[in-house]
Amino acid sequence: MKKLVSVIMMLCFSTLLSLFIGELLLRTFFSGLVEIQDRHPHAKKFFQFDPNLGWSNVPNLQGMHNCKDFSYQVSNNSHGMRFREISIDKPKGIKRITVIGDSFVWGMGVPDRERFTEVLERQLNAKAEVLNFGVSGYGPLQYYLSIDRILMFQPDLVIVVFCLGNDFADNVLWERYGYYKPYATIDSDHKLRIEGYPLHNVKNMVNAPAFSFGKFIQQKLYLYRLFQIAVAKANKKSTVSLKQGGLTSFRDDQYDIYLGDVLSVTVKQAVSINEAILNAIKSRLKENKVALAVVSAPTKCEYGGCFPNNRNPNFRARDILATSLQKLKIPFIDVTSMLNLEDFYEHDYHWKVTGHQKVAYALKEWIEVNGINPDKQEITTGCSLLFMESIYF
Repeated sequence: MKKLVSVIMMLCFSTLLSLFIGELLLRTFFSGLVEIQDRHPHAKKFFQFDPNLGWSNVPNLQGMHNCKDFSYQVSNNSHGMRFREISIDKPKGIKRITVIGDSFVWGMGVPDRERFTEVLERQLNAKAEVLNFGVSGYGPLQYYLSIDRILMFQPDLVIVVFCLGNDFADNVLWERYGYYKPYATIDSDHKLRIEGYPLHNVKNMVNAPAFSFGKFIQQKLYLYRLFQIAVAKANKKSTVSLKQGGLTSFRDDQYDIYLGDVLSVTVKQAVSINEAILNAIKSRLKENKVALAVVSAPTKCEYGGCFPNNRNPNFRARDILATSLQKLKIPFIDVTSMLNLEDFYEHDYHWKVTGHQKVAYALKEWIEVNGINPDKQEITTGCSLLFMESIYF
């Protein structure tokens, strides 16, 4: 009996020593393997599978979003918006501005009150409600597929926030951020096609466990994070063995646009598809006498913070978008020149409070000039068009 106990104790000691050495080696030499996966542990908690859009915000959910750069409370209302509870019916005598976009609109990195939508609403002094329909990871195609739902809230003005760093790619690729989503193509008749259905429900994303003890283990033990990643990849491989679909020649980091050949067939296709989607959004809103404007959402890429081999400011994505919007006669509110790298977090790629304040100010200035008027569709752009329309079409 004593010998058995001795063997068990030796095995336990050897196991603990091995785990300790493994943890030490992982922290010292391979920490990047798990830190990247742990950047946004909100993913599974705040998202749910959506057979039409790929994913959506979970209604009636509250929880903390904790990352290396920030920590704040998230509250989703009954409509699945990260927003206060509101009625679908518009209050009498109040204009409604609906803002749609990805994580920059959702407010990655800032509390509810500090997002530019809430700041803008306060600056308008009760003249309008500013509804936030942001969903992390969305692109223009998902905005278009959400139009009917957005129209239920009777908006007077819809503002599309176009993320310069990834929205061109979001339109044309099937798998994004660990989920599958619809993607767009242009058929032989030059018409927009939406493909990718049926969408696959990928449930195994690496994220912080819902219970506090699990969160504690994940925060403290790198080995536990590595185990989570291995399990998730194994489950995904066994349940979903699908290749990327869509415009697969287009790099998902948009290198083609920022540093590649902007005259390539691939870039032309991505730009054409984006134009078709924005035009479809415009047409759908025009049918319902709702105004449309597009605002740029610059990322670190615009200020040299994306590609290690090139740290110079790069406004290619902005200029391509501006050219398209000029062609489509859609108002463009460009905030790129207002922001800089100081408005972004050190490790995260999203705006700090200062970035949101600057965007709110730009929107307020534009609204004061143009009003919230469905019949007023003037072109407003604050950037030089370095790429003319003839280059792309």
